[in-house]
Amino acid sequence: MRTELYIQIDPLSEVALYEQIAEQLKQLILTGTLAEHTPLPSVRGLAQMLGISVITTRRAYTELEAQGYVITVPAKGTFVSYQYRERLKELGMIRLEEMLNNVAHLSRALQVEED
Repeated sequence: MRTELYIQIDPLSEVALYEQIAEQLKQLILTGTLAEHTPLPSVRGLAQMLGISVITTRRAYTELEAQGYVITVPAKGTFVSYQYRERLKELGMIRLEEMLNNVAHLSRALQVEED
């Protein structure tokens, strides 16, 4: 079963095509649109669908695999990884830490008492 993907690329953007693809796939994974173990189109299939080079789509998949969002199984394809949940938690913790640091900094700047 293949999931229909809606990916838009802007060839005039300053952002590289592979980054545009990777970012959009990442968002589809993080929002749950692409669930764990969902097969992605083949590198060639995605390239054909988007009218771009196979090298570009391969690089997008390589980036996503390096970040833990997808896993490629030889002779089977590329699938949404279960590891994305761990990555989502990690990103959430980073964001939470940033927010707490901002609150602490703002509290000091405003001279807010601890209680």
